[in-house]
Amino acid sequence: MAKVTISQIAKEAGVSKTAVSFAFNDPTQLAPATVRHIREIAERLGYTPDPIARSMTTRRTNALGLLLPQDIATALANPFYAQFIRGMGHVCGRAGMTLMLVPPLWGSMMKAIPHATVDGFVVVGLEVDRGEIQLMRRRDMPFVMVDSEAPDDVPSVNVDDRSGAQMAMEHVLARGHRQIAIVAIESGKGGHTEEYTGTLAARLGGYRAALDAYGLALDDPRVQLIEAPTSWAGGRAAFAQLWDGSQRPTA
Repeated sequence: MAKVTISQIAKEAGVSKTAVSFAFNDPTQLAPATVRHIREIAERLGYTPDPIARSMTTRRTNALGLLLPQDIATALANPFYAQFIRGMGHVCGRAGMTLMLVPPLWGSMMKAIPHATVDGFVVVGLEVDRGEIQLMRRRDMPFVMVDSEAPDDVPSVNVDDRSGAQMAMEHVLARGHRQIAIVAIESGKGGHTEEYTGTLAARLGGYRAALDAYGLALDDPRVQLIEAPTSWAGGRAAFAQLWDGSQRPTA
């Protein structure tokens, strides 16, 4: 069966081809009754809009990209990303948009950005000086930063990592614990905490502030800090390492 065209719909509905295009791509340009009439004719004829042609006309894809730092399988093993994607999916669904997961292409997030057919990105945990952020700025691509120290001209969604970490450590210390373990996000810094930035640096600052109030320090032998991948397996391995060590933490 031949594919139904907008010319056929226009002829059947008694309107111009431009009106048919508006009915699907920019219905605010037409009266609601006209939009309903055109779409009813299109449905009866079995017309399905071509998504590629539609995006070329509107210059929109109605898709929002979540830039992932890892392949999709690895990212979904991270409980944070699993819940984050679920939340984004709910919002996109209500807005009539598609959520596209954008993992690294050939091992590079920067290479993935130009190939993603999306209207904008949500990026998590990247610092403003990263190449990916600079690339999106140069391409004038809309994006929102999450869990990052974003400049004033970039939309961002953040939590107060420093205060949260400080409150968590204060809670532990107030209950008398001194054999304490901190499991930090894997940083790639080789354990050099002085090189931490962003979320890691903020949380570490909170831990330090709480410890200092109790006369302790991060380098106290009773305080252990290890890094772990952000996955269930990474958490289990970190716990096993601490539990099998010579100094088991109590908190």
